[in-house]
Amino acid sequence: MDYNMSILSKWVQNFADKTFPIIANPPAKDIWQSITRYLPDELAEIPAESSASELLEQVLGINVIVEYGKEKIGWTATSDPKQAAKMQQICNDISHSQARHALGIDGLWIFLPELEFLDHYQDEDLYEKAPEPLEIYEKFPEMMHLEKRIECTIVEL
Repeated sequence: MDYNMSILSKWVQNFADKTFPIIANPPAKDIWQSITRYLPDELAEIPAESSASELLEQVLGINVIVEYGKEKIGWTATSDPKQAAKMQQICNDISHSQARHALGIDGLWIFLPELEFLDHYQDEDLYEKAPEPLEIYEKFPEMMHLEKRIECTIVEL
């Protein structure tokens, strides 16, 4: 893992800790089952002794899982817009979606923060930029079309 990814991984964990309730990772055996069923091509690159957090990060791109209203959302981050777009494309794939849903994870947010401002982001920044929660789509179906909602989204801070 490169230096920036290590910093961003820690930042995502800390940012989640101060903004939303953190959900415990599913057991490693459940993650293995989900990967085996939906992403079998990923198995060759994963050491058998990987922990739940390593599996989530390496295969599903998830650093932490938070409770966002009724949903459980995986979070990750990158400082590279091209990397974020590539991650979004991969994670919006039906196989990745099915693997997440099998684990009770409803979506994935890819944060795109500025490295020099990591210590300055507050929950207000998140609330301003975050996708609308599922409850808004349910409350205002005439305005918010659920079928247009993106499961894996980039959150530019």
